[in-house]
Amino acid sequence: MEAKWSNIIVTSGAVSKCLEPIPEAVKGLGIRTILKYFLESTSSNIDIFVYGISDSYTMVSRIKDIFTRLQQMGQNLCICRVNYITIVGLYPQHHVQVISQIYRTLSEILTRFDVDIYGLTYNGTVVFANPRV
Repeated sequence: MEAKWSNIIVTSGAVSKCLEPIPEAVKGLGIRTILKYFLESTSSNIDIFVYGISDSYTMVSRIKDIFTRLQQMGQNLCICRVNYITIVGLYPQHHVQVISQIYRTLSEILTRFDVDIYGLTYNGTVVFANPRV
């Protein structure tokens, strides 16, 4: 299944961690060690936002697409709340939260964070940053 990234962004401490340089002590130890470093150095979940969709039917359809994609990666437990859905990942996978609130624009999402580091987002192609970051 091809991921549909239009109108979807990913944000969290995990996104910001991917933008940091790899420490020299880890760099020469191979890809498995580097992956282990990234998996163990952040305990944050991954937040997924859908934006620019005004009707709830399309929003639900996009969330189902995300959940189906994550199921294929082995994440099956889903916890639903009013404003978000948490898809639980077994170690070493991070939990994924799909925010179910409707946002009109990307900037509406970027400006809502009170912690600057969460102003980094990724849409499958480009990293966006809130000017405060």
